[in-house]
Amino acid sequence: MKKLYENKPVTFALLWIGLYVLLMNIALNFCGGLDDLATKTAAQVAIPAGCALLLAAASTAWIVKNGMTEEFGLCRLGSNAKGFLWFLPLILLSCVNLVNGLGLSAPLAVSLLMMVNMAVAGYVGEIIFRGFLFRAMEKNGL
Repeated sequence: MKKLYENKPVTFALLWIGLYVLLMNIALNFCGGLDDLATKTAAQVAIPAGCALLLAAASTAWIVKNGMTEEFGLCRLGSNAKGFLWFLPLILLSCVNLVNGLGLSAPLAVSLLMMVNMAVAGYVGEIIFRGFLFRAMEKNGL
């Protein structure tokens, strides 16, 4: 895989994108979609969450194995505490809906699995698109 990444980075990125789209679509179709969460069981929602976790683990393991953690931003922030101030707007935006309280229309387990699914799918998307694809385009001068 590393040779493919070095020699044909766009193909490598497209392979990961295809894998992501294929696995997530199969998972979503298998569980009947996520249109009405109140009727879903935790087992149904665990399928896409598990696929997202699998992709996150595989992509992160590949990055760590090939010693590219710094290149992909998977390293510690500097010891300067000012660097963490960039996270404050993100935290505030994430919590703005909690002002009126937390009301769940789906069971707690389903809601927690959906939160995991959204967070991990976002992480995988960033690794694949900003990491693999944008770096490949940069290498090819696109």
